[in-house]
Amino acid sequence: MTERNLAQFRFARHCKDKLEALNSAYLDGGDAAATALATFDADRDNIEAALRSAGEIAQADADWNALVSEFADASMHIMLVRQTPTERLTTFQHQIRASRILADTEAEGRALCNAALCHEALGQRRVALQELQDAEELQRRCKNDRGLAIVLQNIALTLTGLGDEQSAQSKFKQALDLARSVDDRATQASILANLGTSYAKTQEFDRARECWQNALVLEQERQHRFGMANALGNLGLLAGFQGAHDKALQLHQSALDLHTALGHQTGIAYAHSNIAACYSSLDEMEKAEGHFAKAIEVHRFYGDLSALAVTYYNLALLREKADDHAGAAQSAQEALRLFEKVDDPRKDSAEALIHRLAQGRDGGAHAP
Repeated sequence: MTERNLAQFRFARHCKDKLEALNSAYLDGGDAAATALATFDADRDNIEAALRSAGEIAQADADWNALVSEFADASMHIMLVRQTPTERLTTFQHQIRASRILADTEAEGRALCNAALCHEALGQRRVALQELQDAEELQRRCKNDRGLAIVLQNIALTLTGLGDEQSAQSKFKQALDLARSVDDRATQASILANLGTSYAKTQEFDRARECWQNALVLEQERQHRFGMANALGNLGLLAGFQGAHDKALQLHQSALDLHTALGHQTGIAYAHSNIAACYSSLDEMEKAEGHFAKAIEVHRFYGDLSALAVTYYNLALLREKADDHAGAAQSAQEALRLFEKVDDPRKDSAEALIHRLAQGRDGGAHAP
């Protein structure tokens, strides 16, 4: 390396080491997670600049490529709550390239899995599914049960996004068995939360509740506030569906408080959408629309097109309920445009709503 290149390398490694320590502290949950996020925010510009430069400089140099791969691993969790899917995707694409140069099969599998999550968030589900299937093959080749459990869970999430709940549930169960076999409680909690959501979609509500309650227990044991917030939000959804709207509102507000304390913008957006649904059920339309507006702002900024589409669809239902048919039609058209863009089967629900609004009929559709 030249003297200048060596200085860049040392700075990038210093930032990687710092991010790695912060990521570890974040995973400890509780006050450690909040402190880690605050520390990251204070030095974010330097860390992100070092991450970008490492990916751009690394070519055939083994030391740089190893650093790129380590940097991506170190960024995995904190960057999930601080960067957009497009920003994270660049990091993992650099890791895929670096790991292939180094013939590091395990790192390539992790990178493919994480790149797929980014493509999923951007609505590119079929690209994500192919990346995940490639990652599954690599993890099986490495006999890495912990990594395989994570990959299978992400395949299940992609399948549920494509509307294939039965196949998704089968993958979730395989992933859960593997996570339990290696005593990975963090992954167990995540799988249980997502399996519960799939059961709710197939109207198996007792199974959904059991999954979410078990996930909450695991997250409380770990004092992991991000996971606790997700579990509370899921239980709030179930309470709302069963008509306990005041209880649901309380659970969603608790989830919002936790996400806000962590600065997790996507979690904040989902909590606002859930609170909006509660207020709609309580016929407090102005409050409901205000919370939907906050959710839309976050989803649009972070580029989560699937979530944005669902929020617009639910806003259309709210406006229809409030007899604002012009506003409802506008929101439904935007939902349809986004659903089509991300190849989401829920576009059929948006088309049906647009047709009903055009005919001036009262339907009684439910949010997709």
